[in-house]
Amino acid sequence: MMRSKKVNIDSINLADGLMTSLFINHENYIVEAVKSPSVFNNNLWFNTFGKSLTRNIVRADIVHTNLGLTLALKTFSRSQRVQVLEFAGLHSYTEHSKLLNIHLKELWSQLQYTKLTRIDIALDWEKIPYKVFKALKANREPFKWFNSTYFKTAKEKKKNYYINVVAYDKTIKENLSYPMERLEFSFSGTFLKDMYLKDLAKVCEKIEKAIKKKIGISVKINPLFSHA
Repeated sequence: MMRSKKVNIDSINLADGLMTSLFINHENYIVEAVKSPSVFNNNLWFNTFGKSLTRNIVRADIVHTNLGLTLALKTFSRSQRVQVLEFAGLHSYTEHSKLLNIHLKELWSQLQYTKLTRIDIALDWEKIPYKVFKALKANREPFKWFNSTYFKTAKEKKKNYYINVVAYDKTIKENLSYPMERLEFSFSGTFLKDMYLKDLAKVCEKIEKAIKKKIGISVKINPLFSHA
């Protein structure tokens, strides 16, 4: 029997109406408003996260942690009663990634009933196999943008609220001393409908089946940490 390829969760977005309560008036955190009815500091957001604030973000805060991390906390126009907390870069080859995992583990029990709104799965190879690209191209069109190649369906426009697929050179992105290419599957709100962090094991099984269907390779998602 062919062994499954081990893959990893790189990012998790979690939504809840009371997300700020985890951080406000807590000695380990400082919450800095970046976008609100009275504040707009796009330069700070861009310098922190490498991307600009979009129009559909009606409120944005940066959560500064005692570990020196910065977390994005956003409220979107389509769901203004909830805030989305991002843990981006959980599986990188950096110290930041290690600290982010430590921090998520510390908050794990408090986040169990927050809603999953996005999960990014990282498939890393020295070189992405040709057969993987061939399988993706069967029903998706590759679109190159700077150092990344996006695989878009015929009906897909800028954003797909089900599954997004992108390939890029991890060696360049993180200045690694060895070759590394990453294929990233991003599973969004429609795919994760009514799933919570407590359901992560069940969600991972669903994701594994979806990836196999897309590229014809069996994958197994590594747990974030032992009790997850």
